[in-house]
This record gives sequence, structure tokens and C-alpha cells, in this order.
Amino acid sequence: IELTVTPVGPRPEAPWLQSAPHHEPQLQSSNRIHRNQDKIMNQPLFLKFFPAFFPKKAAHTLTKHEAEEVKYVYRTRRPKLLHLTVDAIPHDKHYPKRVGMAAMLAAVWLVLYPWKLKLMTIMAATAYSFTESMFTFGERGAPYTSVAQYWANLIYSPILLVAYGRYLRDHHVLYVFLFPVNVWVLEVIVQALITAVHGRNVAWTYLDYADSYFDGAIRIGQQETSDQHHHPRCAYSLDTHEQT
Repeated sequence: IELTVTPVGPRPEAPWLQSAPHHEPQLQSSNRIHRNQDKIMNQPLFLKFFPAFFPKKAAHTLTKHEAEEVKYVYRTRRPKLLHLTVDAIPHDKHYPKRVGMAAMLAAVWLVLYPWKLKLMTIMAATAYSFTESMFTFGERGAPYTSVAQYWANLIYSPILLVAYGRYLRDHHVLYVFLFPVNVWVLEVIVQALITAVHGRNVAWTYLDYADSYFDGAIRIGQQETSDQHHHPRCAYSLDTHEQT
């Protein structure tokens, strides 16, 4: 019996096991984009070029509560409605009260506001949503605005813009110098309303700023001191609550 052995090369891999080198450039490009996004978020433009006007707390002074609140608002991915981040009403023991508060605020806007005032509040809330998105890109490294902030502006913008201007329209100097106080009052009240509905302020927080007050509702605009400048800034991981 004569056997003939024919050398055979390596068997080709099944199509589903073969590598796809044409995908490597896309993967490398995607990784590069994510690295650039992380770099921007960890070094926002405003903090990079105007650090004195954005005095962040030193990393070692930030509490767990403060880190978690900032991470939830600005780094936790939630559903979107156009460019607005959507937060659900939490299903906790206060759920009926939260739904009742939301329904009451909606009724105030629907029933008590004239249609011209409704139109003004819609225009003001829409304009502010784009302004806030651009500002948070420079301040936080990524654009952010929320449905909660939008409905809060629908409710409160008549007080901020119409009522305030009506009482001080003949006192131009007072109008200008007291306007920051007007905004601070808005932020404290609106934070209370949003917290009543959502259990926390899901629209914004200044808890990582050295000049924040009223549980992170307001900033007084204090410039950074030399002592703060030499401490490491607070940065937050997208996937953990740990400070880096």
C-alpha cells in the first residue's frame, strides 16, 4: 500500500472568526474622541483660562455627599428630550406628595398665567436652556441643561423679569446692583421646588465651589485665593463616585 502525503497549508478561519482590520481605524478614532472628551471634561475651558473666577474646592475637602451630587447632575447619563436632560420623579415614600407638587405647579402655569405671559415664559425658558448648555460646556466640559430647569423657569421667570422690573423700573441703579440678589433668591426658591419634586436638585449644583451657599444653590462670585490655587482641583470619574 502506497500512501501519498500532500502538504496542506493552514486552514482558513471561518468568516465569523476572521479579524476585520478595516474596523481598526474606526475603533482608534472612537477611542481618540473619547479621550479628547474626557480631557475636556477634566479640564473645562473656563477653569483652564479663567481659574480665579471658578474657585473649586480642594479635592481633599469635598465630602462624599458633595461629590455624589455633582456626579449625578453633570456626569450621570439620563434620557434626553432634545437637548434637555430628563429626570423621573423618584418612586419613594414621598412619591404622592412629589406628584401632587408637580401637578400643582403645572396648574399654576396653565390656569393663572395669561397666554401672553405663557408665551414670554416659554421664550425665556427656551433661550435660557441654550445659554445654560453653552455655559456648562465651558464650566463643566460638557453641555448640560434639564427639563427640571425648563419648567422651573416657566414658573419663576415672571417674578425674575416682570415683577422685579416693575418695582425697580424707575430706579436704574438699584435695578442693576440688586439683580444678583434677585437671581440668588430665584436659585434658592427654585432649588426648593425642584427638590420637592425630584428629591434633589437635578438642574444644577455648586457644591464643588468654595463660594457656594444654601446647599450649593448659589455662588457669590468670590475669586479664588492663592491657598486654593495650590490645592489639587476636584475631578470626578464618569463611572465611580471616587475623587481623582
